[in-house]
Amino acid sequence: MVPISSAIVGRPSRVYWRWFLEPSVSFPAAEFFTIYCIAGMEWFYADVMDQENASFQIFQLIWPGALAAQAISAVARIGVADAIGRSPESVSELAKTTGTKVESLYRLLRALSSVGVFTETESGHFAHTPASESLRRDHPQTTHHWAVFLGAHWIWNSMGELEKTVASGQSGFKRLFGEDIDLFMAQNPDQVEVYNNAMSSGSRMMIQALLEVYDFSRFECVVDIGGGQGELLKGILEAHSGLRGKLFDQPAVIASASVLTEGDVADRSEAIGGDFFESVPTGGDVYILKGVLHGFTDDDAVSILKKIRSAIRANGRLLIIEATPETSNEVNPRKAFMDLLMLTLTAGKERSEDEFRSLLIRGGFEFIQSRPTSATNAVVEAKPI
Repeated sequence: MVPISSAIVGRPSRVYWRWFLEPSVSFPAAEFFTIYCIAGMEWFYADVMDQENASFQIFQLIWPGALAAQAISAVARIGVADAIGRSPESVSELAKTTGTKVESLYRLLRALSSVGVFTETESGHFAHTPASESLRRDHPQTTHHWAVFLGAHWIWNSMGELEKTVASGQSGFKRLFGEDIDLFMAQNPDQVEVYNNAMSSGSRMMIQALLEVYDFSRFECVVDIGGGQGELLKGILEAHSGLRGKLFDQPAVIASASVLTEGDVADRSEAIGGDFFESVPTGGDVYILKGVLHGFTDDDAVSILKKIRSAIRANGRLLIIEATPETSNEVNPRKAFMDLLMLTLTAGKERSEDEFRSLLIRGGFEFIQSRPTSATNAVVEAKPI
């Protein structure tokens, strides 16, 4: 058994410690959160429990996992990481900067420092660790937006319904809020921002991994369906100066897609609002669906594919970018728990390669290949038939 918490307290657990030190290995934001959601107090119980004991393994998963995850989310929302610079800061100064109570903030930071997020350099003074520094908004591999997103009340409350979800098959989100997540977002613009920021952050982290495994230079026009605020499309266009791009998402999302108005991509890109159940932009020779289909049932996913099939060029390509589960019995926890999150929030799921093959045929496409990336996601490539 690999001691999970050894990644936090500095013991030699290469498997988990790489997640912090080698962002290119995989998707750091989701992994960062996974580590602390499942981190246990091994260092606390080591003298009284056998590490191979089944009960101890459960303790590794549940304590302080749930509290640690919310603590990270809270400290991200408060903005402590941004308030700490190169030198340690006193809790009193941090409390003044963040508008919090000194004693409460100290207790939060002390708890987080026990699992490697911040370090107390002297009494009442805290400095960054590599983990806490990634919570800064200006960090190149920032985990800030994902920490805020994964700690959102509507996610946690929905997860609290997991037992009923498993029993009924109905998502916890719909059970609690009585509507699908899209309708909820339309009525809660503050949560739309939380969601969009997390998705954009994930897209920025995905760009290099995608460009490493897929060559866009042979195409003329890329269409990003459900592409959010345009971060992924921008990265692709910046890497290929001869490529044009179209961003397609709901009108309210497109309204905030300002990244496509900056630099030389502004002359080669177009943002279009609409509903992909009705139609999608025509004229593209490569269409991208990143993190879209896993939020929908098979029938709805096929409907989306059919709309793309009617718009894509005859010699075009479709790229589906999702956390495709492995075919082996060795399950990746990041992918498996993403599937559980989809069960909780949506009517969709993470799909295997065989399941994608079936969907693609029904949608008018032929599976070509699935390419793993250095991030969590894989790229499923298909062509129209």
